[in-house]
Amino acid sequence: MKGSRILEKATTKWLAPSAFLAVCGAIGAFAGLILLDVVEAEDLQAFADIALKVAALLVGGLWALNRYFVQRTDAIQIRVDPSVNYLRLPTQDSEERTSPGLLIYRLEVVNTGKSFIPAYKQFVQLSAVRLHEHGLSLEPLHRWPEIGFHEGGPIEPGSWSAIDDAISVSQDLVAMQLYLEVHLSGGQVWTWHRTWALQEGYSNVQ
Repeated sequence: MKGSRILEKATTKWLAPSAFLAVCGAIGAFAGLILLDVVEAEDLQAFADIALKVAALLVGGLWALNRYFVQRTDAIQIRVDPSVNYLRLPTQDSEERTSPGLLIYRLEVVNTGKSFIPAYKQFVQLSAVRLHEHGLSLEPLHRWPEIGFHEGGPIEPGSWSAIDDAISVSQDLVAMQLYLEVHLSGGQVWTWHRTWALQEGYSNVQ
């Protein structure tokens, strides 16, 4: 399993360095044979052709593995379709900062692959994005569930599972971030996050 993960990284994340090392290794091996006088002078051209062909085969093999790991249909593939609505309740101007607003969000976890997703665990974290003199900060607003994880049922290929919730928030909330963390069987962890601007033209620098 560990060797498979290393091979996957070598042919996806590190494809270019892996191809370079493969070519250098093939040419270096043949060059070493030449320096050791294993190859006769009259055979050098044929030997060089073989070296180039071997290097090309190695690069082709790396590319084939890259396509397999990137496009394989047995890998779990997930997409999140989010929807966020922010409702500002009608208030007097003097009460605008203290009166609550309503934040409604829905996350559809879609199985876009061809593999069955077994039961999994998940949680959602909502954070307020605050602008300060020295940069940005995230302030926790809401976590679902409050403690631990929510057990999600299996998802068939082409189907989805939804998270739908609403919370009360301060009306001075300018922007917020939604973060989803999914724990799959086998120890895999899949994360997703997105930030929304909820109001325009509002200053809240502290």
